[in-house]
Amino acid sequence: MPSKRKSQHKKQLQMQKLQSPHNALINPTTGLRNDEIAYRIDPNEPSKVKSYVMPDGRVLKPGDKGTLQGLTSIVHPNLLVTSSKARVFRLTLASRLHEMLLLAEGMFGKRDRSYAFLGIEFTEENPHLHYEADKSVIMRLHVNALLEPMEAYAQMAHECIHMLSPNPTKPVTILEEGMAEVFAYIYMQDVWKVELPSKMPGSAYHEARELVGSTMGIDTFGIKRIREEEPTISLISKSLIGKHYPTLYEGVAARLARTFVRDGCADPDILAQYEGETQRAMAGD
Repeated sequence: MPSKRKSQHKKQLQMQKLQSPHNALINPTTGLRNDEIAYRIDPNEPSKVKSYVMPDGRVLKPGDKGTLQGLTSIVHPNLLVTSSKARVFRLTLASRLHEMLLLAEGMFGKRDRSYAFLGIEFTEENPHLHYEADKSVIMRLHVNALLEPMEAYAQMAHECIHMLSPNPTKPVTILEEGMAEVFAYIYMQDVWKVELPSKMPGSAYHEARELVGSTMGIDTFGIKRIREEEPTISLISKSLIGKHYPTLYEGVAARLARTFVRDGCADPDILAQYEGETQRAMAGD
């Protein structure tokens, strides 16, 4: 490639680099580490992204499935940019997460502050908490929220419930996923007047939300009192749920305490945990 063309190509291909180990794998074709994404700027519209280059060499263009629609920048400025003149809660991810955590604690009890929150990343994966060493946690949102503040807030509202009692050694329960679904729905409706679409009936998330919603219908703050006895949500047992919700059908309490298995889950650890619970239930333990 002539030097002039190389120079033009280099100007168009901007690299978004994340902190990573020096021994991260490098794709020989793209030259990208496994934690890097490149993006090409449209030469005719320098403020617009032309395409993304993924670590494995895939090229994603605006409009492709799993990418942002009508890209005009890398991230919506409201999610990051603010002013010292702004009062109370601002539109940034940091400010809104603070608001969510305060509301979540008011509804479900205090969060475990022994974990250090490192910040927010955007990935192609489903939103989740990512655990680092030394009790540190990162909230990961999907890239479809980069330019959609309401989508970002909805995903954060769900994930902030998992921040109440992080537990990297045990899968979350149906109770915890249901709490996250219910809280995200309430937050988006009360704060933003946005009604989140219901999950497909029969799906795992739909079941979790319905079970927790009906349980909270009996006593809104029962789960908060449960967590005063057992702060870690994933360790809350059927008997503890029954203690604070004596009128709740025993089968519902048992279901809430089960490991959550999302539709299409292929994680062997989660499936093994769930199968073990089934075997113990059948044995009457």
